Amino acid sequence: MHNLTRWAKAPFARAGAFDFLALLCCNVSMFSLLKQFLIEWNSGKNQRSKLQQAYVILAIGLTIAAGLSSLSQADLSRSLMLLATFLAAVYLVNGATWAILEAFVTPRLPKPAPTTTAKAKKTSKR
Repeated sequence: MHNLTRWAKAPFARAGAFDFLALLCCNVSMFSLLKQFLIEWNSGKNQRSKLQQAYVILAIGLTIAAGLSSLSQADLSRSLMLLATFLAAVYLVNGATWAILEAFVTPRLPKPAPTTTAKAKKTSKR
């Protein structure tokens, strides 16, 4: 069924009243999709890549907000673009710094000793 048809047949649409709970119930799948995406994003990445992705997402979001705000307030849009440009510069400097650290410093660091778990300690005592 088409979304517009579903909205037209909803009881709150016929009554002319705006029911926020009905609107929220129709968007539950979008909320669960966003929640699932955030859970997977949080579990599958390391902290540096999440930080870099957050910089990109914020810069893109601020650029969109600056474009929308330029229709009414030019000063605000310039400030938002300046902030987005700053985040893009931080993204580039952060990426270059981590690349240099990964290439030159990390290989020279001593490897950490493997730790034994409590379960392995119990089985070795028997």
